[in-house]
Amino acid sequence: MAQGNSKEIALAKALDFKVVDDSARVEICVKGEVLGFPATLEAIRPFFPFGCNYYIDIDVLKENNVDPSEMTLVITPKVAKGMMNFFSRLLLVDARTRPVGDAQFDRLFNVDTNDFVGALRFVRYPGMLEKIQDLQQFSGFSELHVRAKAGLMMVQPTCFNSLALDVAKESFRLLGEIGQILFDTFK
Repeated sequence: MAQGNSKEIALAKALDFKVVDDSARVEICVKGEVLGFPATLEAIRPFFPFGCNYYIDIDVLKENNVDPSEMTLVITPKVAKGMMNFFSRLLLVDARTRPVGDAQFDRLFNVDTNDFVGALRFVRYPGMLEKIQDLQQFSGFSELHVRAKAGLMMVQPTCFNSLALDVAKESFRLLGEIGQILFDTFK
């Protein structure tokens, strides 16, 4: 096991992960597996204003086929709701996003995608809305990136020093479940 600070080691033990020395890129790097998928938590620096990035790689067959037409989806929580959402779009706060076509989902999240049919299929998968809502509630993510054949990347604005171990554990559990659905649906 690579050397790390005490919080990094505690997180690795809590998740059954390993501390990895990737100091050329990031200061904090913890790797392991969630539901059989490679998982990583990274932070450029452990203090504010740097947040944490969670990765779930569903390309377990190591095909590495980069297809520009595969579905990519970026989910962000709405900055404003109701009438304020209209004004925030006018002020270009949420300018890039369009509704995906699911009323419940569109009420809570903004979506930027290259494949609205695939995104709608992903969002309408049974239990998906609840999983993404739970993930938002536990982690407070600012962005959730979904790539159909590659995996998930979640950006959490909480710095590593302020990250609660149970939040990281629950976030990885939910990301693993979403990754399993992504693997089953788009592989």
